[in-house]
Amino acid sequence: MTKARNRSSKTRLTGGFTLIELLIVVAIVGVIAAVGVPAYSGYIAGAKESTAQNNLRSIYLMEQDYFYENGSYCVRKCSDTANINKELFGGKTSLDESSSSPYLYSVTGSASAYMAWARQRNSRDDLKQFKINEQNSIVAF
Repeated sequence: MTKARNRSSKTRLTGGFTLIELLIVVAIVGVIAAVGVPAYSGYIAGAKESTAQNNLRSIYLMEQDYFYENGSYCVRKCSDTANINKELFGGKTSLDESSSSPYLYSVTGSASAYMAWARQRNSRDDLKQFKINEQNSIVAF
């Protein structure tokens, strides 16, 4: 009689998950992923846009310094990201110049007024573009 009792207790301990239980777990993980991935993508886009705005504010500050030192804004020499880094930031790579950067920066205008731009590098990205002027007025477009 003890052998029969031992066998039945062993078969109960070796049981695993049923197919239904596994399908429920997979469905729950799928729902969590469906909700989480778009939210995560939104956070990433927001972070990139905030970085672009902060970079434009840095350009604004450096343009103000340049104006006070030279009596005009740095416009002709600041046509692209690399030249902005060279002319306004003293050669430091303050703005990301790599091809993986989501934004390209440029400055247009005259000696007495300018507009700095942050434009999407890749049109497939769904990012806002921004511009700032010598009055520190930043606008999304």
